[in-house]
Amino acid sequence: MIKKSAKKRTRTLFAKALVFLAFIVLALFLVQNADFRAHMTKESMQSFVEQFGVFGPVIYIIIYALGVTFLFPATIFTVAGAFIFGTLFGTVYTIIGATVGAILAFFVARTLARDFARYLVGDRLRHYDAKIKKHGFATIFYLRMIFFPFNLLNYGAGITRVKFTDYLLATFFGIIPAVFVVTFFVSKLTDITSWKQLISVDVFFAVVLFIFSFFIPAITKKYFWKAEKVVEKKVNRSKAASKRKKRAQPKIRGEA
Repeated sequence: MIKKSAKKRTRTLFAKALVFLAFIVLALFLVQNADFRAHMTKESMQSFVEQFGVFGPVIYIIIYALGVTFLFPATIFTVAGAFIFGTLFGTVYTIIGATVGAILAFFVARTLARDFARYLVGDRLRHYDAKIKKHGFATIFYLRMIFFPFNLLNYGAGITRVKFTDYLLATFFGIIPAVFVVTFFVSKLTDITSWKQLISVDVFFAVVLFIFSFFIPAITKKYFWKAEKVVEKKVNRSKAASKRKKRAQPKIRGEA
């Protein structure tokens, strides 16, 4: 009975793995054969979204979410959002679309690939699992801030034991800087219709902000790990103090 149950679990595990593999192959095929060049103009994208009226932003969010789930580069949709909606709404809708897409990819990997990865890697995955479960928010947030490949992290996180709430919050807050910088930069440049408009405060600020974005990973790495070490030291001190306090307490002998 136990052997039958184990065989059934193994069959289910491999079946899920095959479905996941088929999904990835399909996604890569779509990415390879898609041609965005004919549609990557401000006018064509705006006219496409405008035909849906008030539901235009919803359609954009759905396309973004499904696009990154199927491994299309997130930058394409972020640039499209800047073209269509401008800085403010482009940033808001892009953050929502990217977060929803990250959630979908996370659950695809968690449902279909997690068990197979654990079966394949074994004890080596447990070591990383324990760490990311404990420091899930910090790890995902850090990787988002240093521009770790968006789609790769979505699926990679799903294979680990990171808590969904940690993953969700870290993704939402971690992508805000990059999304805002790209959206602001693209929307300002697309508003330029003459050489004279290049000499303006908005364009200058957009260029400076875009250049600064390349230093975000280094700044994050420097100060993030410093903060992490400070927190870890405080936790260790607290644990040590708690142990000393327990040792100092007199032991009460039980009555015979």
